[in-house]
Amino acid sequence: MMPSDDLPANTNAIHYENKHKLACISLCSNVSGYIQPVNFMNSGNEYELVAKMMGFLTKLSEVCYQRLLVRYNDVFKQLREKLTSVSSKKLKLVVITKQ
Repeated sequence: MMPSDDLPANTNAIHYENKHKLACISLCSNVSGYIQPVNFMNSGNEYELVAKMMGFLTKLSEVCYQRLLVRYNDVFKQLREKLTSVSSKKLKLVVITKQ
């Protein structure tokens, strides 16, 4: 049974019997190398439980980002070249119009 301490006050419409606490979080992913379910169990501190889960999600996000950079390296290179070209043309236009 969940602890019943620190419950909100009962009202005419709602009667509180127990306070529910985060017990565990389970995550699944379709990212290769991370496809096994990961379980985070509460060891008494809900904040630590969520922090551990967020740490895992951040790591997973970084892995995906690095893979995206490798996979689309040519596209990013073309975009950088185009941006440099456009920025250079705009700079020349600004210099010409100010004279």
